[in-house]
Amino acid sequence: MAAVGMGMMISANDLIALYMGIELQSLALYVLAAIKRDSLRATEAGLKYFVLGALSSGMLLYGASLIYGFSGSTNFAGIAESFTAEDGILPLAQVVGMVFLLAGLAFKISAVPFHMWTPDVYEGAPTPMTAFFAAAPKLAGMAVFLRVVISAFPDALAAWQQIIIFISVASMVLGAFAAIGQTNIKRLMAYSLSGIWVLRLWALPQARRQGRRRYFVLTPLRIRPWALLPVFYRCAATVAWLSRSRAWLV
Repeated sequence: MAAVGMGMMISANDLIALYMGIELQSLALYVLAAIKRDSLRATEAGLKYFVLGALSSGMLLYGASLIYGFSGSTNFAGIAESFTAEDGILPLAQVVGMVFLLAGLAFKISAVPFHMWTPDVYEGAPTPMTAFFAAAPKLAGMAVFLRVVISAFPDALAAWQQIIIFISVASMVLGAFAAIGQTNIKRLMAYSLSGIWVLRLWALPQARRQGRRRYFVLTPLRIRPWALLPVFYRCAATVAWLSRSRAWLV
């Protein structure tokens, strides 16, 4: 179920399909976070994830409704045609809609200031689930972020680059310094990975469209294979465990 949602949101060319994919993925992740029903921490993690996830979905929907109201389309191509600046200035309502939409997506990649759920959820969730949360949803979220920015807002560079620069700088700084004082390995991983994943956004505002695609595709390939072995191992163990006990979630 989570994999279907991720595939749907990555391949979406429409705001409605994008939202349905995000929610399909999120529903599965809420259950995975609280899958140990006899654990108070796991239950708390799942509840916190659900409440804050609902808040981010509301922000995303509000932004999507504003964009649809002023563009008359939910398709990314139609939105891109309507986002044309007059004298270099976009209408305020369109900028507000874009801000809310990107804020909802920033929650999915644990970008500052929408990272507050990550340490508590990672700490409370079972270890295999934490490893899964740290890899697959983040990769899917980054791909969706890139797709929306390039496909829906290609000519609104001046508007969205300020948002992405702030998110990337704040995430890198907080992820580096907040991780120093952590005594729990899961919380340490939550802060560290927030900075590492969002680091990719740093080059997005300065790159051309073709360069953005190449950067997001080729950068993971330059990581040394041995550094990814623990991630692959945990992800494989998680999928194997889920296929035996909760096959409907995989």
